[in-house]
Amino acid sequence: MIEDGSGAPDRNHGSGLQSESISTLGSDTMAPVRAQGHVAAPPPGPRWLLLLALLAGNVALALGPWSVRLADSGPVAAGFWRLFLAVPFLAFFARQSGQRLVPVPRGVFLAIIAAGMVFALDLASWHIGIAATRLGNATLFGNSGSLVLMIWGFVLLRRLPRGME
Repeated sequence: MIEDGSGAPDRNHGSGLQSESISTLGSDTMAPVRAQGHVAAPPPGPRWLLLLALLAGNVALALGPWSVRLADSGPVAAGFWRLFLAVPFLAFFARQSGQRLVPVPRGVFLAIIAAGMVFALDLASWHIGIAATRLGNATLFGNSGSLVLMIWGFVLLRRLPRGME
């Protein structure tokens, strides 16, 4: 078997497909992402741990609106604290994965600020909905925004996507 330097055997050898490595994630446990629609292998380890992580993530997402309802602060303040308290953990995980926390160019910084403001408005409106209606309705309406935006784009452009769009 031919190896590409990542420690994982090349499964496409002899199939006639060229599989070029686009980028590696900088970790010895992650296989490189491959071009042409090939999916990288999951990290080594017990597969039940992946299922457990998936279930834990779903439970955390399900308890989010409930914790907003139980918060002593208002819904918008609860949204602020949900994000602000995550910042040290995100910085820690970024440093652990080898990311440098350095200043970014001005244009990128302004784009990050604009995206953060739009996300904050989205989160604030969702949390106000959690306080104003049932938890299930607020979550359904909050998460259907991307679908509604896509349909509105089709209506506005007066065409459906073609090919690989």
